[in-house]
Amino acid sequence: MLAVCMTLIDDDDKSKFRKIYDSLERKLFVFSMSRLHNNALAEEAVSETFLALAENFKKIH
Repeated sequence: MLAVCMTLIDDDDKSKFRKIYDSLERKLFVFSMSRLHNNALAEEAVSETFLALAENFKKIH
């Protein structure tokens, strides 16, 4: 998933995105599992979150 997101990010923002990804990926997964109680759905929720972030990174950064 990270590789897909990185293709959507400009080169100068990739390190910033990677820092966000590294710091939040596990926390988002744990939170998603606590709500969804399903590994596949939790992984999908995290993936969709980071995909949306990557698509809108210029707008929110």
